[in-house]
Amino acid sequence: YKKNMCEGQEDAIISFIWDIYKKDFYGLVGFLKTAALPHTYYFSNFAQNLYNEFSTNINEIGIIMSKYQLSPGNFTINNLENLDYNTTPQVSWRLNGSFDNPLEHVEFHFLNKNGDLLYKTQQKLISANYNDTVIFTISSIEWEAALNCLEDKEMYLSVVGYNNQEPVTGGYYSKTVKIDINFPVFFFSLTSDEKSYILNDVWNKEMLESLEISETFNNKPVSRIYEKTFEYSENLHTIIIPSSVEYIDSYAFSNCSSLNEIRLLKEANNIISLGESVFDGCALDFQIIVPQNRIAEYKNAYNWEFYNDNIVTNNYFYRKINVDCETNSIFDIVLNKGYNKLLKLNVDCSKSYSFSTSSDVIMKLYDSTMKEIYTCSNTLVYFLTPGTYYFDVRFSLNTTSGIIYINYNPTWLSSYTEINMYDTNDISSCLHLSTDNKRHGLFNFYNNDSFGFYKISLKSGTNTLFPKESIKIYTDSAKDEILDRYYDKNIDSITYLNENELYVYLSKYHYYYLDILIYNYSNVTLTIEKVETNDIDYLDGLNYTHFDVIFEYKNSISYFEEVNISQRSKIELDIVSSGSINESIPIYVLEKKYDASNSSYYLYTKLFDQITSINRAPIFTLIMDPGTYYFGFHNNTDNVNINFALRRIVDYETNMTGTLVADPAKDQGYTLGSEVLFNNGLCDNYTITEGFTRSIYLMVEDRVFDPMSRLEYNWYSNNDNIAKVTEFGTVLAMPVDEDTEVTIFAILKVDPSIVYYKTFTILNDLNEELIEIESEMDYSFSRQNGTYQLELDSNNSPFPMIQYYTWEIINNDDEIVTMDNWGNITSTGETVVEIIGTYNLNPRVKIYITLTILE
Repeated sequence: YKKNMCEGQEDAIISFIWDIYKKDFYGLVGFLKTAALPHTYYFSNFAQNLYNEFSTNINEIGIIMSKYQLSPGNFTINNLENLDYNTTPQVSWRLNGSFDNPLEHVEFHFLNKNGDLLYKTQQKLISANYNDTVIFTISSIEWEAALNCLEDKEMYLSVVGYNNQEPVTGGYYSKTVKIDINFPVFFFSLTSDEKSYILNDVWNKEMLESLEISETFNNKPVSRIYEKTFEYSENLHTIIIPSSVEYIDSYAFSNCSSLNEIRLLKEANNIISLGESVFDGCALDFQIIVPQNRIAEYKNAYNWEFYNDNIVTNNYFYRKINVDCETNSIFDIVLNKGYNKLLKLNVDCSKSYSFSTSSDVIMKLYDSTMKEIYTCSNTLVYFLTPGTYYFDVRFSLNTTSGIIYINYNPTWLSSYTEINMYDTNDISSCLHLSTDNKRHGLFNFYNNDSFGFYKISLKSGTNTLFPKESIKIYTDSAKDEILDRYYDKNIDSITYLNENELYVYLSKYHYYYLDILIYNYSNVTLTIEKVETNDIDYLDGLNYTHFDVIFEYKNSISYFEEVNISQRSKIELDIVSSGSINESIPIYVLEKKYDASNSSYYLYTKLFDQITSINRAPIFTLIMDPGTYYFGFHNNTDNVNINFALRRIVDYETNMTGTLVADPAKDQGYTLGSEVLFNNGLCDNYTITEGFTRSIYLMVEDRVFDPMSRLEYNWYSNNDNIAKVTEFGTVLAMPVDEDTEVTIFAILKVDPSIVYYKTFTILNDLNEELIEIESEMDYSFSRQNGTYQLELDSNNSPFPMIQYYTWEIINNDDEIVTMDNWGNITSTGETVVEIIGTYNLNPRVKIYITLTILE
């Protein structure tokens, strides 16, 4: 036997030995005392045969087997039931070894059903003697490593013992025991913050049927189910997801065709976040069972909403709050940290209702299908029609707990609700249902913007039809004085049938009051905004003829736009309409004017006429000064398409560019500009140094010595920042950084189609030589009221405007002489002073005035 034994023949050898001695116990005893059996896994089978066949000789077997240390009869594994990834096995066995060779170390070997080694643990230190019962728990790390080597559902365990007191040829093997594992086996990975685990795989998931995911692993919560973890688990029909899970990633349960029940246990703090297509391909009519107070939130949450019809709860018995027109009550809710409460509202009559609390909470309102309607903090005000609603309450902070007291009552407002101009004001919650199935509300706003035309509009979805008088505007809160619609006392600010836009002129900073009455619509908004504005610049529009479109294809009952005209012009207003006209349509051109006597603006009717079925495309000629105008129409009940356009009329036959002459000549009676008088400028020239002036005259060939009157014309500069022009045709060059061109226009007042213009070059003054202008003045004063207005003109200054200079008074006398910003001089007595002015538009110009003051 010893000579012939070799590796791979152990099974045959053991069988051979057993066949020889199985009926001769004492012969076997003699053999075992001298023989060394091969140390293989099969030794445990040999020892077990001994135990089974010769159970009455167990003590003798133990003595014989002493050098092999392990007892085959009492090898067990505790915690065999419900053994899974989180439950490590506890191994126990009784030693029947000798007194002389105690066990010192042990290994645990994990085998497949064919006896092949899958994994073995590191050696563990164990001190055990004859007849000891040894209990040892495998570490979770090694248990995890063993499970990761699984090939199928079956796994076996064998114990190998060692004694290091004397040389041995190897370990002593125990009986091999089958382990029953509670499948499936979960595989986890730590999150990046190492505070929780992600479930990212399941062993043998194709065999899963019913499953409850563990809430913790290694004493940390399982917070996430990774994408595609259970994908195509076709036998899985039920799964329970613990409250620790916060995220379920995309496709985690997709194509689980038998999955018909998903139970979510998470009830506190936020609901579980869901990825894309998580439950696509599950069983027909599968159910997602969620906590009762969270069902509405799940039905509306991102990605959960796609499974709205599948989301249910196992308890639909909600606390009921009855609400009606007479309700003025309070209810309380007790909440633990992170929890919410979902209540059912039974509303008996249509009203706007208020729910308010002094606690810092979040409130959500859902309709009868649990579709989210509204969310707010601390106070919820909303218009509710009769029916069932769901009301969600929670603390704003998940760390807060306690009692919340909520007051609820109808909010019919006897006073006005203030709204903001230019905002889209949602007024749905401020309207109240009247007995004739209309909603009614009162509002006010303060006009703190400029005076002009404003559009007040109601909206409620598309193609909404509004009743007559859906908007009324008053100038007083008692509603005694209705606003004139276009500053015209014959037209009130009241909408017509199906008119939802009201154009009104607001002439002052003032509160205005609105009475809104509409049908029972939802999502109603009220907007107050300025009308569209058109800026028409005729300063550079002389070289071609074109139309400036004000508006096109407007078919509302009324419509207005603002138009700003740059200079006095002769203008043609062209109106085009299309559609059947049964009732004449009034058209308006209104000019915005200023009344200095009471510091207010008002409207002047520049044009009032009509579009009729006979005259569908009227044309009007207007002379318009620079300023603001309002173009529009009214009472278009036939909803005709209307277009307004302007065309400037200019006489191109005149000598437009050859009529204006600057500083024609010296010594011929012309008033010359300061460019010639003080800066050596040339006559009949079109350059002006910054800060100096040129005087323009209108001349034609037959009137060289008798120019046309400049006062018969309106004068304009196309850029006042470059050059200004006075009503007398004097051009003042403003400071520039470089030489810059500017165009000056002269427009005949009686016929603005006559236009002349000339282009000047404004020169950046690079000269450093001072220009000093000296003059003498006398001043006779009275001690009671004596003041003197400093006299500047074109002969003693580059431009006669006191404010364009910085002034200094030099007085060597004891008298006190002062001058204000407007050139008003006072003195305490007779004296002579020198007044020095530095020109702000060109600092190299200085004016020296010797002023003699006599009593």
